[in-house]
Amino acid sequence: MPYRIGFDLDGVLALTPEAIYPLAHERGWLLDRAHDEQTAHNLEDAFPHGIAYEQVQALFEDDFFLDIPPCGWLTKTFRNLHARGHEIHIVTARKKQTSETTRAWLLAHNLHPDSLTFTDAEHKADLAVRLKLDFFIEDHPETALACAKARIPTFLIHTSYRQQNITHKSLATVHPQSLPLWCLYRASLSALLIKENYAPLLASLLDEPSC
Repeated sequence: MPYRIGFDLDGVLALTPEAIYPLAHERGWLLDRAHDEQTAHNLEDAFPHGIAYEQVQALFEDDFFLDIPPCGWLTKTFRNLHARGHEIHIVTARKKQTSETTRAWLLAHNLHPDSLTFTDAEHKADLAVRLKLDFFIEDHPETALACAKARIPTFLIHTSYRQQNITHKSLATVHPQSLPLWCLYRASLSALLIKENYAPLLASLLDEPSC
């Protein structure tokens, strides 16, 4: 049975937080900071005395989105799922003006989603419901929780800015460096109580039969 699976882009498929800091340093901003010190999703909230919202937006020049490195294990998961017939839908909070460079980046990394939608972060959960997603993969804690509350089993990617202790019966936090991918999903299975028959999805992710 094919699933409809949603992926966030920045902080999930694209290592955007890591890419921002070298560019900020070039401009003389956040010189004593690194991405693993970021304790809030938005830079201006994490370092209110170090960078302003307008400066953050200035970092997101069009070419910036072409040069972001991909997250290897999640882009591999994306391609693995798609090759096995699952629908993949990217839902991003990027501005729609970045559409051309975003699509070019996806193409460059051999990522071919069934749909790509630009929306505000606060509307992602509503859009995930309208897309009838079976699962969602997200790095923003509040967005992940909103999707979970909308009865969409959600995987929250562990990051330095996921400081809140967020729990929900359909939310599971996964750490990209803690365990092999199969183990992550198998360990998270007990947290996702509102869906049935996960075996086909897990099998489609399987690279190693055991861990």
